[in-house]
Amino acid sequence: MSLLDAILFDPHRDPKDVWIALRSDGNQGSGTENDPYHGGVPYLPEVSISSLTQDTDPTVAVAVTSQAHGLINGGMVSIAGVT
Repeated sequence: MSLLDAILFDPHRDPKDVWIALRSDGNQGSGTENDPYHGGVPYLPEVSISSLTQDTDPTVAVAVTSQAHGLINGGMVSIAGVT
């Protein structure tokens, strides 16, 4: 396709027009209506926690795991089964 054809025949895409959807195909998408960005939470395997304590800031919990997990400090996680 020539550059002129690309300019004339490609549909206009407003950079503020972004589409996000829950995708089940595992693709990240490009943000268009036909190929929306993946807006779901990535699946991560369960990780056992060896200790869970409250930080000096009462809104922060410190979890120590017994194995590597690949998460970053400050990232959002879900903790279940605490007694």
